Amino acid sequence: LKVKQYLFSEFLQSNVYYKGDAAVKQFMNYNLLLDDMQYLDDDDKLKSFYDFDKVDYIRLGHRHFVPLEADYAEIIIETDKVALAVKRFTKASGSTRNKVNKALERNEKLADNITLTMDSTYYLVRMTKPEGIKKGVFKGMSLSQNRVVDASLNGFLKVYSDYKDQIREFIKEQEIDLKNPEDIIKLTEYCNSL
Repeated sequence: LKVKQYLFSEFLQSNVYYKGDAAVKQFMNYNLLLDDMQYLDDDDKLKSFYDFDKVDYIRLGHRHFVPLEADYAEIIIETDKVALAVKRFTKASGSTRNKVNKALERNEKLADNITLTMDSTYYLVRMTKPEGIKKGVFKGMSLSQNRVVDASLNGFLKVYSDYKDQIREFIKEQEIDLKNPEDIIKLTEYCNSL
């Protein structure tokens, strides 16, 4: 079974922006098998990055990741109104995850009977940034639950409540499938243009 372990082909020089103005540079990557942001420490040892409550955002290359529900989500559409975020993960039982963890720790090949399915969940994030913070910077953003909703029909209608009729019409005319990532992006771009 060949499974892509990391989101990027190599560990990238990344900037971690903490709440309260601190920032550090580290080589990081997102482990898709473990649903885990990882970094290389000063001794080139692999470590998991768990500072969810202390981090504003992480810039990996040209991509932004924000803490969301004890994981990190990538912001794929960024506007002043509503951002679209995606959280990538694997579908696997706890025992399967343990087998994967042990194999990865030992740098062993995964057994052929291990079944992993890659999946993702999309979220709409209401963008209300503090004054003086320019677009493209997530400093000071608190991604509390009341600001983040699933990118479902109900989620879109909740976030864009002034445009319910237009959204329903657009979905019908464009045959939008909210299980299709390209359609979620298309609908988000349309809603942000209203």
